[in-house]
Amino acid sequence: MPITTKFRVMYRKLRVTVEGVRPEVCAACRRKGRIELHHWKYAYSTSEVRLNPQLALDFTIGLCYQCHKIADYIRNILENRKRFNRVMVALSRVCCPAPWRRASSVSMERLWNEISKGQVSGLEAELPEEAESQVQT
Repeated sequence: MPITTKFRVMYRKLRVTVEGVRPEVCAACRRKGRIELHHWKYAYSTSEVRLNPQLALDFTIGLCYQCHKIADYIRNILENRKRFNRVMVALSRVCCPAPWRRASSVSMERLWNEISKGQVSGLEAELPEEAESQVQT
């Protein structure tokens, strides 16, 4: 049975004390140990959270240190979607052989646009057979 306790949380650069159930297991990898709260979204200003610290628990998930680092990178990518898309298209132009550059950069741009909008369901069906075998191994 979960126990409600008081604990400290960072919200942006503001440290507040909240009351709630502290996660004991990483939601991503299921590790036990020191679990941190990751904010998928910062929906409030720090002044709003200072007045009502419980808001700091909104849009959070419990993650271990390693998974938290990855989640921070993902959040940063999603917050900087346009720049990320431009970088991925540029990389695909450099990494692909000449005959494939145009087609792959267009499909890469479409893929990253869909990923950044959260519309990745169904993309697995579009992978070529050799790509599927690489994903499964």
